[in-house]
Amino acid sequence: MKKEIVILISVLLFIISGCTQNNAEQNRNTLEKNPVQQVTYKNKKLTEKQEELINLQKEWKIRKYVLNTRVVEHKKVVKADLTVENNTPTKSAKELGKEYVEDLKQAYEDKKIEVQVIRKGKIIATVKRQPIF
Repeated sequence: MKKEIVILISVLLFIISGCTQNNAEQNRNTLEKNPVQQVTYKNKKLTEKQEELINLQKEWKIRKYVLNTRVVEHKKVVKADLTVENNTPTKSAKELGKEYVEDLKQAYEDKKIEVQVIRKGKIIATVKRQPIF
């Protein structure tokens, strides 16, 4: 009796895993056959500020200790995340945050800037800059 139940469960799992793999392959094929979404995204014109921000993020991603950057612009506030490697010393991470605020200041002169430095999924430093009017 136990053997039959184990065999039945094994067969069901085998069938279910085969179906989900088929769905994943179908989704992948659909995306490859329908490049319209990719083309319209690539043809979308970026503003000068967006291009400047993309270039700034590329520059920062090649710096020592930096894993990723993200910038979100709200009405009067620019919030940025600066994710650093797990082995980054806290002092170096804070210095990177200050440097990132200075670089963002050039693009967002009239806005408040907040940069959160993140290591191991936790915020280790927050650097803020008030706009000068």
